[in-house]
Amino acid sequence: MYIEEQKKIVTEIITPKMNNLGFKKSSYNYYKKVDDTLGICFNLQPNKYNDQEEVRFTFNVGTFVPNAYEVYINLNSNNELPKFPKEYNCIERKRIGNLKKTTDLWYTLNPSTDIETVHKEVSNDLDHYIIPYIQGINQRKLLETSDETLGWPDKIILTIYKIQNGLVTEGNDTLKKLYRNKPNHYIAEQIMKIASKYNMSVEQ
Repeated sequence: MYIEEQKKIVTEIITPKMNNLGFKKSSYNYYKKVDDTLGICFNLQPNKYNDQEEVRFTFNVGTFVPNAYEVYINLNSNNELPKFPKEYNCIERKRIGNLKKTTDLWYTLNPSTDIETVHKEVSNDLDHYIIPYIQGINQRKLLETSDETLGWPDKIILTIYKIQNGLVTEGNDTLKKLYRNKPNHYIAEQIMKIASKYNMSVEQ
């Protein structure tokens, strides 16, 4: 029952709003190509413990940078870009809880739930948090993003993106900093390969 109600929320509330923004859909995942260097992913993430008695889900949104991502995934072997990028392929990922500046937020459907209240909450959160965040994603904002706000390997992918978009000096300086603060030998090798690709030096 509640899994069907979750599907109804996807069909009747989420998908029409995402379609209006130009997103394409695959299951619970949505993707929009902004330009050749930038895309946006959104998804409904079901809780892995969902069952017939209770269903919980949350929302994720992220920024996909295909050219930079392609460089990164091909450092060690030949890989193709995903045909339909997912949130986990993105950098600068956010959950609805992050956007609402609250604890990790999961919507709940169970016997004590007022279904109409959940519908209203989902619609309101899309309109007032998810969609404004999506509409604010652009190249300028991403180029101004600090790697300090990201984890590994997103720090590296963002740096590649900046180099590809003309911030060469900043990119080189960031690679040097990342190399100094490398958490392990594998990351160090990745940074060295990127520096070599762009004729940069990271060792001082």
